[in-house]
Amino acid sequence: MVAGILIGVLGIIGLTGCIVSWWREQLAAILLALTAVGFGIHIGIYAGRNHFLAWLMIGFPYLVAAMLLFFSWLISRKIAIAD
Repeated sequence: MVAGILIGVLGIIGLTGCIVSWWREQLAAILLALTAVGFGIHIGIYAGRNHFLAWLMIGFPYLVAAMLLFFSWLISRKIAIAD
């Protein structure tokens, strides 16, 4: 029961990060990174075996998206400062 609720909450946080990414790259990057960490913790507690492999399939894509959004924010910020 609790595991299902946690997955739902993490999914909502990830979806919020995706929606927010249209306006605020930095906030979206933070939300998606938190989702990746949350999936890692959830997998560590509830998964039986192969925790790292399970996180690679479930949490790593969120971390990659977070890094891309963060670097996009940095580049946008540098361009805005240069202008």
